[in-house]
Amino acid sequence: MSKLVFSQPLINVLYLPYLMSENKTWEVLTEPWMEGALASLISLNLIIGIMLMAKRMLLLEASGASVGFGVQSVTQTVGRQRVVFSGGEWREVPGTPKMQMYIAILTLIVATIVLACRNTMAKV
Repeated sequence: MSKLVFSQPLINVLYLPYLMSENKTWEVLTEPWMEGALASLISLNLIIGIMLMAKRMLLLEASGASVGFGVQSVTQTVGRQRVVFSGGEWREVPGTPKMQMYIAILTLIVATIVLACRNTMAKV
């Protein structure tokens, strides 16, 4: 079983060089160095987030998996939307979709607070 678990990431890692060799697109990695730096930073952020999620799951004990994954998902979603809003992508969107996005973000934040408080209330 452990060989199977290790083989999937290995296939994903080896497929990229194969595909870039087939399409002869290696120069994409050297042209805009800032793009590569940002992609590496995003990847590092995701890795750290997953490591922290695992720690949260252990600290939250019985309900840790559902709560930990929920908190991680909400954190990433709200973080992405914060970047999108600050980058101005939503500037020209009309009122209703923008209001729905605000309501969705607020709902995610409230749900995260409820999930986080659930375990605390269960111990009382």
